[in-house]
Amino acid sequence: DWDPAPPMPHPARGDVAPHAARRRAALSDRFPGTAIVVPAGAMKVRANDTDYAFRAASSFTWLTGETAADAVLVMTPSGQGHDSLLYVREYAQPGEVAYFTNRLHGAVWVGNVPDRAQTEQVLGMATRPLAALAEDLRALRGHPVVALTGFDPSVDPLVAGAESERLGQVLDELRLVKDEWELARLQYACEVTARGFADVARAIPSVLDRPVRGERWLEGTFW
Repeated sequence: DWDPAPPMPHPARGDVAPHAARRRAALSDRFPGTAIVVPAGAMKVRANDTDYAFRAASSFTWLTGETAADAVLVMTPSGQGHDSLLYVREYAQPGEVAYFTNRLHGAVWVGNVPDRAQTEQVLGMATRPLAALAEDLRALRGHPVVALTGFDPSVDPLVAGAESERLGQVLDELRLVKDEWELARLQYACEVTARGFADVARAIPSVLDRPVRGERWLEGTFW
């Protein structure tokens, strides 16, 4: 009878959705009639039961705006273009055993992460449960497929035989040209960095003659 935890905000910026859609359209034009599979990647173990902080594959986030581990973008040919589906993991909620027992995918451990409906709303993309990915990819066997491999060991066997090198090259080429959203984010990063350095420069005169705490200890023991 616990009250439900408040939902966590989706980490993606809502204004990225139309730009990501145009990027997917550009990729679609380069692979007519060919299915495209781009995974975000999986968590990597650091030691025992601790993992490194996750960072999604750059090309995946560029195409979707999503940053969640294990997510997979699948673009299937449709008419003159592609239909895009984002496969995302559904986390165990109260009433499910894994809610308590799964430290990676149980909501009691990781919080009320954004659900599929919230992801669809923010990213402007249709979603499917990650559990459906294997069966859906089996339906693509016998059809031309390109996939970004080497990022998710659970996805690579599902796209065995897919061409990988050409997709990676095309994505790198497309990402070289920045759109207005990316330029705005780069400009923002530059402005924040400049303000940070200016703040430090303003503070330096006020601390130049301040004695260093523990200076004698440092001289006697460390230096």
